[in-house]
Amino acid sequence: TLCSTLGNDHSPSVLDQDIFTFAGHAGEGVTVTLAATGQGNTGNHATLLVFGPSLVRLDTNALPNTVTATLPVSGTYSIAVMERVLPGRRFRGSYCVTLASSQDAFHTLAGTAWVE
Repeated sequence: TLCSTLGNDHSPSVLDQDIFTFAGHAGEGVTVTLAATGQGNTGNHATLLVFGPSLVRLDTNALPNTVTATLPVSGTYSIAVMERVLPGRRFRGSYCVTLASSQDAFHTLAGTAWVE
């Protein structure tokens, strides 16, 4: 599990996004969950995107968001947590991303330079 804040990027950024990565194996089952944490958050809609070699999965529903997939090939995959353009419902605040996996991918979850 890794945690960050969404909606705190400085100008000229319009929408905040945080990118995480993990290494997975062909046939490995993964479940990625995005959940709000803490107090003082606003809105309830964010975008959770899991993508990589031959894989794109998306959840734009109200938090918590969940993406489940079986990885098609071995390689590096990315998780993007992004603000949604929904006036009055756009999530901004503290959150955590959790990666559960049937093999070892959960050990490799890491933030990138996009996570502040």
